[in-house]
Amino acid sequence: MSSQNAVCDKLMTKLDYEEDRATMSFLRRRRLVDETKSRVLELKREFNKNHENMEGIKQQLLFSQLKGEHSSCRTFLRQEIETHERKKDKLVCQIVELERMLNERANADFARPEQQRSQTQ
Repeated sequence: MSSQNAVCDKLMTKLDYEEDRATMSFLRRRRLVDETKSRVLELKREFNKNHENMEGIKQQLLFSQLKGEHSSCRTFLRQEIETHERKKDKLVCQIVELERMLNERANADFARPEQQRSQTQ
């Protein structure tokens, strides 16, 4: 009887260990998802700020053209707009990639319970 108790204790310990591992794995995934969502929001704020700055520079360029200011000023403003356009493109790529990762992770987490159910049956 005591050997059966020992076997039961070992099994329970192993189950507890597996459950703890699964919980820790879930918490790590959850933290990673939360951090990724925060990063996406941060990048979107940066994108909006960049867009506002670029629109301001475009207005400056239009005023510069209307006033007939020196071409070097307009050239500088065009270069600034191009810089903001490149930054915008980079931000869009980063946001799209992070959102894709979030969707993949969500799909994997959604599929995981189905896989576990099919394995236990």
